[in-house]
Amino acid sequence: MKTKAILWLTVCLITATCRADLPPLKQQLRMPAIVLLSTPESWVQLYRLAQRSPQPLLDVLEQYLQACERGEYLEWIGQREADNLPSRRAYALMRLGDIGGEESIAALQRFLEHRLQQGDLYALWDSIAARVTIERIQARLKGRDAYIAEMIRWARGDFTPWQEQRLTRWNRLSEIQANVETPYRKRMAVRVLGMLKAREAVPTLLELCEKSEVWWGAHQALAEIGDRRALEVIGRGL
Repeated sequence: MKTKAILWLTVCLITATCRADLPPLKQQLRMPAIVLLSTPESWVQLYRLAQRSPQPLLDVLEQYLQACERGEYLEWIGQREADNLPSRRAYALMRLGDIGGEESIAALQRFLEHRLQQGDLYALWDSIAARVTIERIQARLKGRDAYIAEMIRWARGDFTPWQEQRLTRWNRLSEIQANVETPYRKRMAVRVLGMLKAREAVPTLLELCEKSEVWWGAHQALAEIGDRRALEVIGRGL
């Protein structure tokens, strides 16, 4: 029962993480996503604050660590508030993958280690999300082409799962990889491919629209890319 509860909580967190992307500031008036109710105000503020430096995002993770240390995570169970601290840390992790550099990797590694040590209900998702974010930054720093190629592989499920034995306190690694890590990696991948308008990813995204747990994200990515090949598939999904 405990294992099922943890996995259910994790799936909810993964879904919440990918609800909205924020456009560049210069496009705010042309991009309605910036004002949709599904985009928490705190995400908008973090997006703006992090334009010059990822430090505001890292500050959120530090606040979150301190709150977990005080046991406040018990108050978050069952909450659906879009602007609470868990929501902000989810956005911070996602956005750090977009803009973080080498200095962010070191901070994320510390965050990951702290969460594994704390070991509360949220620590499983936090650890995996931090690990995936680190790998995203490493891939992004290799250049656009290498980054897109890696994200296409992730979207297809072609990656080496994280073999961290400390995760087995929650469940078998195979179960964690199938129910937590793989869905999160795929969601991050299709989001990135859409954000980068990666036309070379269109064939993969078209496949994901038909038979994948990330079909909605794949539709969104295709819409952002604007490739004509996507029109028929997107039309069927409406």
